[in-house]
Amino acid sequence: MICKLNNEYKEELEKWDPKKFAARLRSLQKANGFLEPKTGWKNSRAREILWDLLHTGDIPLDGKKLTTKVILKKVCDMSDEHKEEMEKWDSEKFAGRLRALRKQEKEKISRVAEDEAHFKQFVTNQPVTSFQSYYGYIHWQGSDAQKLLRQDIEAGKEKPPVRKRDLWLLRKQYWEEFPLNVFRDCYYQEIRTAKYLHTLKVKGKKHNRKVKGNNDRSRT
Repeated sequence: MICKLNNEYKEELEKWDPKKFAARLRSLQKANGFLEPKTGWKNSRAREILWDLLHTGDIPLDGKKLTTKVILKKVCDMSDEHKEEMEKWDSEKFAGRLRALRKQEKEKISRVAEDEAHFKQFVTNQPVTSFQSYYGYIHWQGSDAQKLLRQDIEAGKEKPPVRKRDLWLLRKQYWEEFPLNVFRDCYYQEIRTAKYLHTLKVKGKKHNRKVKGNNDRSRT
């Protein structure tokens, strides 16, 4: 990018080892204060990328599994676009920003699980009298598409590099019954619900082991 601005810049930069460029640039940015884009982090493509990777599970929700330094490197290694977008933002703030996104994602997962539980209770008490939603397509909850998507998620068919559009076109029950934007939202909802239920299951097992251990110790 810098080399395209001016031939003199290009000639001078080519005199130095390109492998050391990133480290030297970071050092200068740290010394002079990192100048981030005026658009702001909230509206950035970098933030959107991290959101998507949290949704798909490529970045773990558990902050103890990988260090933020390892995660940042992993994200940058995924594609040139990821690397270019991440380098626009101060790496010193990456940990805090990722922590905030994780918190928001966990809150969403919790709300989705609660909503689904309330919805199931509502359906039990007041069965749906119409197969179509207000928008003209069938209800996602209880549909064949939902059942098939859960099977595809379990089988790993939705994982990158598969795009949501390609997954949508995979089955007639997806593209015939639901618009792509609706299917994409339903996909993310199913992913969040599955992760939340898995977390509850793991926590339940840990709790049972802890209770069993306490009981065993109390007997001795």
